[in-house]
Amino acid sequence: MRGPAEAVSGRSTWRVIACGAVASAALGFAGAPDGAKAASPAPAVTEALFSMNASDGRLVRAPGGYRLVLNTRGRVAKFSDRPARKAGLLTLSRFTRNWARNGFRADPPNAALVIPGASAARDAFILELRRPRINGRRIVFNARPVGATTPGLSDFGRRADRPRPMRFGPASLFVDGAPVGQLRYVPLTLSVENPPPNSTISLSPVSGSAVFASGPSQASNALFLSGAGGPVPITALSVNPRRGLEIQLGPTSVPSFQVRVMVGLPQGAPLATFTGNVPPGALATVGLSGLNPIVVPDGAPVTIDAP
Repeated sequence: MRGPAEAVSGRSTWRVIACGAVASAALGFAGAPDGAKAASPAPAVTEALFSMNASDGRLVRAPGGYRLVLNTRGRVAKFSDRPARKAGLLTLSRFTRNWARNGFRADPPNAALVIPGASAARDAFILELRRPRINGRRIVFNARPVGATTPGLSDFGRRADRPRPMRFGPASLFVDGAPVGQLRYVPLTLSVENPPPNSTISLSPVSGSAVFASGPSQASNALFLSGAGGPVPITALSVNPRRGLEIQLGPTSVPSFQVRVMVGLPQGAPLATFTGNVPPGALATVGLSGLNPIVVPDGAPVTIDAP
């Protein structure tokens, strides 16, 4: 659960466009087993849902979408699903102060705005929220319509309407989740041999089993890219907390390359599960913290040991 949801359209992604070759010193590549390890699914990252009630509010056209203004009761409820089952109340000030810490600055959350007294054509909207600001009990977000949603918001998504400028009365806002408790961050290494030129290789976490570290402020600690025998001819590289890692190669061939990125795992989780996109002819392996790497099949989940 991404609390209710992980954004399917347009979630913030740290993207680096390569103007030339991106590389470091060549590294050796560990050998890989012949197939993926069969194991039980890894525990999911437990996340919290935030909700607040408003006496009234408005949606106003603004550059890039809308401005959402809510006159609230000054409190934000926070609760989580199994296994944590935690609940509590936050002040608006604390909610906004924790925005970046919850990962919302790097990965803006989706939210469902529900207006019980409105007509059926304008009583529920799915929005991506950015830059919360408060003035007393009033909170203002930059908001952008989201065209699709994931299972956590599915109840709202089925009845969601197209946003439009409007004033409204009593309403509730349900904000996409943040990880509950502390995640432990470990290095993930993806090694690729014989990648075809002009191909795309990606690796995504399955069922919330991991969160990728991303954002320019984390670049020096989160990302390391190296090629065997020369620079890695990438044209673009992106890291998104829940969509994972994607590498687009240029027209120049390279025998192999390796990328290392930090991922967050739930405390005590012994396994992590990922799905890869591997082009024909290439061999990709993945491992955590230097443990034995596992072959990544194209389009199928692979579960690996966590340290």
